[in-house]
Parts: sequence; C-alpha cells; structure tokens
Amino acid sequence: MSIFQSVKVSVTARQAAEQYGVKVNRNGMVCCPFHKDRHPSMKVEKGFYCFACGEKGDVITFTGKLFGMSPYEATKKLITDFNLPIPLKEQKSVQNKSRDREGKKVQSRYHFSVKSKVKTWKNHAVKVLTDYLSWIRFWKRFYGSEPDAFEQEQFLEALENERKINDYLDILLTGDGEEIAEFFIYKRKEVEKIEQRMEEYQRGVLEEIREYFASTQNGAREVKALSSNYPAIVIRNNEGYGVAIEFDDERDISEKFANSRLFSRNMAIGGVEKKYLVLSCMLDSLRYEFATVCAQFVEPGIDGVDRKNLMAEPLDWWKKWRELMGNAISSKEAYSVIAEMMVLDDLYVNDNTIEWTAVNAGSHDIEGYESSYEVKSTVKRYGATITIAGQHQLQSLKRLQLYFCRLEQSKSGISINDMKDKLVADGYDKDKIEQQLYQLGYERGASIREEKYKVLEKRKYEVDDKFPKITKTSFKDDRIPESVIQITYTIDLDGLDYTVW
Repeated sequence: MSIFQSVKVSVTARQAAEQYGVKVNRNGMVCCPFHKDRHPSMKVEKGFYCFACGEKGDVITFTGKLFGMSPYEATKKLITDFNLPIPLKEQKSVQNKSRDREGKKVQSRYHFSVKSKVKTWKNHAVKVLTDYLSWIRFWKRFYGSEPDAFEQEQFLEALENERKINDYLDILLTGDGEEIAEFFIYKRKEVEKIEQRMEEYQRGVLEEIREYFASTQNGAREVKALSSNYPAIVIRNNEGYGVAIEFDDERDISEKFANSRLFSRNMAIGGVEKKYLVLSCMLDSLRYEFATVCAQFVEPGIDGVDRKNLMAEPLDWWKKWRELMGNAISSKEAYSVIAEMMVLDDLYVNDNTIEWTAVNAGSHDIEGYESSYEVKSTVKRYGATITIAGQHQLQSLKRLQLYFCRLEQSKSGISINDMKDKLVADGYDKDKIEQQLYQLGYERGASIREEKYKVLEKRKYEVDDKFPKITKTSFKDDRIPESVIQITYTIDLDGLDYTVW
C-alpha cells in the first residue's frame, strides 16, 4: 500500500477539516474554504464535495488545496499532524525501486507482438472507460442535489473515479506508443474490473432493456437481470416503450415531460392484473438513450433503498430527473389555465354555448355566439403589461373583450382541479373538461393540477376602436406589409378604462 493510500485509509476529510480549524456542523456541512461561502455548502466525510463551486476530492486533495501544497507535501503534513505510523522515507525508497524495475520491464516488453496486442486492446479499453464515464457523470448529477448525497454509493464512486477515468482516457487517446504500452501492462486489470462493474448494467439491466426496446414486438416481459425481490417489467405498446414496477399505492400518478411520461395504471401482465408505476417514452428514435434512464429507474440500490424511496415518493424522483433534463414542463403555466377556467365559468353560468377554444389553439381563448374573449394573466405583483402574439389576437368580427387576472401562489388559493369541480357543478360536461385539460398537457393525476393560486385582481376591457392594438386595419389598404409573417407586441393596460368582473 502506497503512502497516499495509507493516509486516505487513516484520515478522513472531515477529520482534517476539524484539525485545521474548519468548523463542521452536525450534518458534516462546512462553509467551503475554496470560495466565498456564507452558508455551508460543502459536505465533508471520507471525502469532500462542494455543491456550490464543485470542488471535490479526498483528504489529501482537501489538505493540498487548503495549504497550497502538492499531493506529496499534503501527505507528509497529514502523516506528521496526525502522528500516523507510516514510514515516509522507507516507503518512498521502496516505491522508487519498484518504479525503476517496472520501467525496465516496460522497455523489455515493448516489442512488436505486444504493440499489436496493445493496439487491439486499446480500442476496447476506450469503449469500456467511455461507457463507465457516462454512467458516473450521470450518478454525480442525479444524486448530487440530494442532502444525503454522500450516503449514495454511486455518488461516492463518481467523485472518486471521474477525474481518474478522464486521465486514463487522455493517455489512451493522446499518449505515445510507450505510454499506452505502459498503461496496458499496469492498468489492464483495473480496466477489466471496471468492465465487470459495467456488466451489472450493460450485460444486465441496461442491455436487457435496450434489447427489448429494439424489438418491434409489442408486449411485456420481466427484467431477468434484477433480483426477484425487486422485479420490473419492460413494456412496449402503441403508447410507446418503457419500464414498469408494481405500485401498491392508492395515489394516481400522471406526469408528462417533453416526450416522457410517469404514470400509474392497472395492467394485466401474465394473466394477473396489478397496479404499476410506468415510465415511458413515445419518441422511438431515442429509445437507446432512454433505456439509460429506465435502468436507473428500476435499479433497486443497496438493500433496495432506491426502490423503497421511489415507491414512497415517486414525484420526488420525477422532479429530480426533470430538473436534470431541463425542467421544461408545459406550454401553459398553471395560473394561466386557472385564469382561463375562471373566465370560462363566469361566462358559462349565463351562456352554456360558450366554448373554451384555447385548448385547440384558437385565435381567441373563449368563443361565444355573439362575442369573443381573450384572457391574459400574470403573477407579477406590479404592472399590467400583456404580450399580444399575432395580428389576429385582438381582431374579431364579433364583440371582443379582454380579461386580465393577477394571481399569486398561495395554499389558500384555488387550483385547476378546484376550477374543474366548480365548472362541473355549474353544469359543464365533466368528460369534456377532462379532455380539454388533457389537450393542454394537464391530464388527470398530474401534480401541477393541485398548485393553488389566489386571485389578487380581475379586470375586463372592451377591445374597441379606442383600445390600443395592431391588426390588419392598422396598415395601409388593410394589408400587412409583404414578408411580415408574425407581429408580437406589448400593451400597458394601466391607464385604460376597465370594469371589475
């Protein structure tokens, strides 16, 4: 064992931090000493990781960065400061001798037959290391936002190995012949161990999922690579492809993100009907990449902890993955949908011919027999500016009214589901409203339908000749200039006449 390994076994980053005057709280969090940090953002245990600046490493790295030392100098300091029984000089002497012997071996073994063997092995090693690097980067990002990230085996593995694997790839891809030969001789077994680690995914769960996704046959089959204690199903049907796990829970889950869905559903598989939690995708061209997410989804983790956490809070997993991918959710914000439903209900009570046309991308949000209605909403506390998209939005052959709503998120407010129930109570068709919400991306069971907003202000404007707007009639001969395809502009409603509805 080298002096570096001996030190890392003997001392943790947390112990070094406490030794060198860095205040550590009960949860192992400290103010990062490597950037201006007012609130604790670095976790120190065996290693360290800063969630703000990204600095990470082991106890030697921590000490070296803290005192501006090389790894060897930091190691010597730790041995001295912690009175470690590690014979520094002796160890170094042995290492030097060993390195001399190894260098001679490299020279003697580097001949034509070895060179040919190395070239063949190199391509395989690059693929193994590249695949492994993609996985550990995924683990680091996926688990890194969790408060208990350092309790996750995959996260610690990612922190420990990411830089090392990058260095290995640099040698294989840019090194000269002798460097690659030396790497082959002394690191071949390590690459083999990494390949064995990857077999858990590539030749196990992941490969099995990818294989079934690649088939054209609809159906379902069990993931054989998983333990029978944590079963999962690979599915492919007309709705897409994905994975499913048994979900013994009364909750209905229905979430959509881009081309992916997370939902609960009763399905008959193998002649037995059970409730499942399903992760699926409709975009066939990305099935190979999506399989990686599916493998992570069904992975039970150490002692099944990941599976248990998923079953307890599936929306937490979904939120974390959605944020990882970009956090885009729906074309219409929840408060905007609530505002349109409020206006719809207000009008429908007096006229049951009213149609909610925004769901079909109509020119106006709501249409009646004699009038058209446009709805604008905001969650800004001040100002009343609205954006008009297109030359037709404020143009109508019928009477046109503009409704403006100011809302704010509040636990005491109303949700999309609350407005749905009110509309149904006022006589609106239940199946129709559910279909309309589905068209907007807010299907039954979606958590966003429970977001509550409080109404702060409601205004109604007559869009007449006095109202500021841009339409065809705003141009000479009622014709929009040639090559002008789309007009977008902003109106300040403050100062215009309105009524409260």
